Amino acid sequence: MVPFSSQKNREGCDRYVENRKATKEETARVNQNIVEEANKKKTDELVALRNDVDQLTTMITGIDKNVALMSNDIKNISKNVMIQATASFANHQDLVKKGESSATILVC
Repeated sequence: MVPFSSQKNREGCDRYVENRKATKEETARVNQNIVEEANKKKTDELVALRNDVDQLTTMITGIDKNVALMSNDIKNISKNVMIQATASFANHQDLVKKGESSATILVC
């Protein structure tokens, strides 16, 4: 038979060991929960960031299309100005040949 005080000490040590083990398990569980929440938050943030990137890409694509349309408009305007200038010059040349040159040439 174990003396009373030794038995009590043994029980106290056993409880300490059990409590220590339970504390380690609880700490590990809490740490795992923290890691899982952090990973979920990172995923949510990455999804939000991806959505922002998609919106910016759409905006940039729209801007590119508008720039292309404006470029075509400018080319068409430039082409029309050249056609008008050529026609005006040709008309002026005709008038000069006929001796009726009081017309002025439009210079751009």
